[in-house]
Formats: sequence, structure tokens, C-alpha cells
Amino acid sequence: MPNNSLHGWTVLNRSAPYVAKDGAIVGTTIMGTPNTFLATDKSYGDFALRMEVWLREGRLELLNKPGLGVTMF
Repeated sequence: MPNNSLHGWTVLNRSAPYVAKDGAIVGTTIMGTPNTFLATDKSYGDFALRMEVWLREGRLELLNKPGLGVTMF
């Protein structure tokens, strides 16, 4: 994340926060609120997704339409 900015990204549903910090996007879950999504302002036809995930408890679900869904427990 150049300049620790979310320029070029849009937060959808706005229940939980996303911030750019130390070159990464950090999202925080707020229990009892609807899902919040982070979307690019551009469309991409082909891409590679690389990430590191830390789960304290529960599960993580990642969805990318069409055809990709990942759930981690």
C-alpha cells in the first residue's frame, strides 16, 4: 500500500473499518454487525491473491465472484 492510503479502494456496507498500515490493508471485525467488504475501484481480469491471515477465533470467508470462495476455520 503506497503511502498507507486506501486510494483506489471502496469500503462497502461500512460496518467494520479498513485501514492502510505499514504497507498492508488491515480489516477489523465488529461482532454483531453485517459483513463489510473492500473492493477495488478498477476491474481486473486476471490477478494473483497473496495474503497472510491471523485468526483469533471463528472462521474467515473470502469470496470473489465468479467461482472462488475460501473458508478458513
